[in-house]
Amino acid sequence: MIRDATLEDVEHIVVLLEELGYPTPVEEMTERMQMLGRDSSYRAMVAVYEGKVVGMIGLAKTYFYEKRGLYIRIITLITKSEHRNLGIGAALVKRAEDWARELGATGMTVSSNKRRSDAHRFYHRLGYEDTSYTFFKRFESAPSD
Repeated sequence: MIRDATLEDVEHIVVLLEELGYPTPVEEMTERMQMLGRDSSYRAMVAVYEGKVVGMIGLAKTYFYEKRGLYIRIITLITKSEHRNLGIGAALVKRAEDWARELGATGMTVSSNKRRSDAHRFYHRLGYEDTSYTFFKRFESAPSD
């Protein structure tokens, strides 16, 4: 079952993010979820399998200067390692794509760490094309993750 994430899911989301290599204190994730929940440009959904939260997708509405239309960006997509290859990630993406279509979006976009070749194959199987590189620069004064 795919449903919107709630604050009751925070502890499960923290476990999922930690599995991806992004340890986050529960209090900090609660603050993030509250902040993002107040902004209608963001949406988070979770996958529940056998009564447990085993996946999460975080989305953002975005526009580009160089092209027309609304796009939905997948910010985060995680499935617990022991629940991979069951179609859970694909179900989360499909639900996100359904939402994007409901909004009249032109398309969806996602960035994936260059080391995650399994994720690249996953997105290719779902019809996504690799069209660009993502560059990142951290500012010294910014908190590290």
